[in-house]
Formats: sequence, structure tokens, C-alpha cells
Amino acid sequence: MADAARVLLLTPTLDGRDGLSCLARQYAEAVAAALPAAQVEVHSLAEASPAARAGVEEVTGAGGSRARFVWREMARAMARPPAIVVVLHAPLLPVAL
Repeated sequence: MADAARVLLLTPTLDGRDGLSCLARQYAEAVAAALPAAQVEVHSLAEASPAARAGVEEVTGAGGSRARFVWREMARAMARPPAIVVVLHAPLLPVAL
């Protein structure tokens, strides 16, 4: 999948029972289904190791550590910038920049 578009979804939580977690799960699975050739990744702030999602290539978490979350996202973006970044919560916008 080296030539596939990389879609990155940044969310504060993925496995919770709250509305934002539900939205993140649904969005990730919908994007993966709509863009089967894309490399869809979900990166969560809250969970240490979120559950895998259908069609989503990579699901990672920062265990609630903002510093770890920012550091990982910066390192990943420098290694291979995503084509599309979707931010599901306004406080995560600076990480997307």
C-alpha cells in the first residue's frame, strides 16, 4: 500500500461509551469502507491500545499522555505525511498543524 493515500483520524478517545468515541468508531469504519484503497489510521489520545477496527490499517493510542501523543504524531508526519487529516475534537487541532 505504499502508493495508497494515507487518511489519518485524530481523536481524543475511541473505545469509550461516549458520543465522541462512537462518532470516531463510525467515522473510521465509514472512511475505510468508502476508500478501500486508502491506508486509514486512527490515533487516539486516551487509550493505550485501542481495539482494531474493520478496514482500518493502524489503530494506536497514547495512553492519555499528551506529550506522547504529540511526539508520536510529529515523528509519523515527518516520516510520511498523511494526505488527509481528520480531527474529531478542536483541542487536537494544533497537533494536526
